[in-house]
Amino acid sequence: MAQTHALAGALLKRKYGPGIHDQLNNETIAFGIFKKIGRERWGGSNFFHSLRTARNRSTRPGGEQTALPVSQQQSFANAQVGCRLYHGTGGFTAFGAAASEGNDTAFGEMIKVEVDGLIADARKDFNVDTYGTPLGVLGRLTNAPGAATLVQLEQAQDLNAWRSYGNRYISPGQRLDIITEATGAVAASITVATVTAGNRTDINSTANVGAGAIGDLVVRTGTQATGLAAAARYRALNGLEHLIDDSTTMPLAANSMGVDLDTLEGISRAPGAPANSYWHGNVLDLGGVAMTEASLQNLVYRTEERSGTYPDLFLTHRSVQYAIQQLMVGDRRFVPQTFPGGFKAEALVYNAGDRDIPIVVDRECPYDRLYSINLDAMHNYVLRDVELIEEDGSVLRQSAAGADEWEFTFRAFFNLGTTQPNALGKMVRIGGADEAFGIGAARVYDF
Repeated sequence: MAQTHALAGALLKRKYGPGIHDQLNNETIAFGIFKKIGRERWGGSNFFHSLRTARNRSTRPGGEQTALPVSQQQSFANAQVGCRLYHGTGGFTAFGAAASEGNDTAFGEMIKVEVDGLIADARKDFNVDTYGTPLGVLGRLTNAPGAATLVQLEQAQDLNAWRSYGNRYISPGQRLDIITEATGAVAASITVATVTAGNRTDINSTANVGAGAIGDLVVRTGTQATGLAAAARYRALNGLEHLIDDSTTMPLAANSMGVDLDTLEGISRAPGAPANSYWHGNVLDLGGVAMTEASLQNLVYRTEERSGTYPDLFLTHRSVQYAIQQLMVGDRRFVPQTFPGGFKAEALVYNAGDRDIPIVVDRECPYDRLYSINLDAMHNYVLRDVELIEEDGSVLRQSAAGADEWEFTFRAFFNLGTTQPNALGKMVRIGGADEAFGIGAARVYDF
């Protein structure tokens, strides 16, 4: 019998291509832009801004001998931004690390690959939270899992963005807590086994869930405190959905873990506080109707009328960009843009009459939302930038299991905030804006 390629396999060398080819989309566009703008260093527990909130309206015309106006005064308020604490942990065995040392033994040294990969993945989570609320919600249940592994999440157009997320921010291996919507108490903890590719609602746990009810919320494990008596807290970033509101789109206190999301940076913008209307963002609710050019102009002009400023950019999902393209047939222009953080793009540009506004696409943006951003009104408050935690001069510590396994953890202490909400805006419930981009079957992609 003649020797064959298959039988001689032990004699043959293997030829590998260079490097590690990443199969994951690592774009973090919104976070990349906001990471560099209005960067403020702080110390202590909170960052305070002094705001002028009302005018002295004593000025009036009068006659030669008219009494002087009655004394009035301006009004001021303090806005305070709290810090958010983020951590992430990775690990490896000493044997695996030793075996991968040197360029001739592996595509990359295990320690460096794991550290760099964790930080890249963390930025992805930061980007998700850039669009959310400080409660860190990633989805909302439409089933009671019980003694099953299937967890189903809402994906519907709603003023409350939680109800539109579906499973798009979740991936296999992720550890999640299912928490009671009314209180924030942890009902169950799961590890994600699979995320269903055929729809945007289903995930499966590695084991029976055992608890959870319709309307419960999903967060990353540890986001909220455990125990039935634990009160919910602001733990995630002040995302755009929270920063830009006029008291119409935040969940009611009764279904948001008992937390009043109509309070922003310590100042109420609830309907019962009309004197604080200066603290309202510009919200345009289309109610499921398709976007028109008048919609875009309305959002721009509302912002200009209330704040005296124009948007620097529109931040949205691909589906909304497609809808805007259809409005601009015959007048589409893609112009090179450079944004804070070094982000560059050939952006579709919308002319609002007084200036061009680039339309920046980010896949983590909720499908049916468009955010109107004035960069001078946004700030990134940093106490500690992303850094590895060092213990006694070493970033490595032995794992709790006692084996020859080692772990490392990064930390980042920061938050997003605004000094002028009325210079920001959002368009919600844009009709026809979904993952199908309005042009065919759904495009389902991995997180």
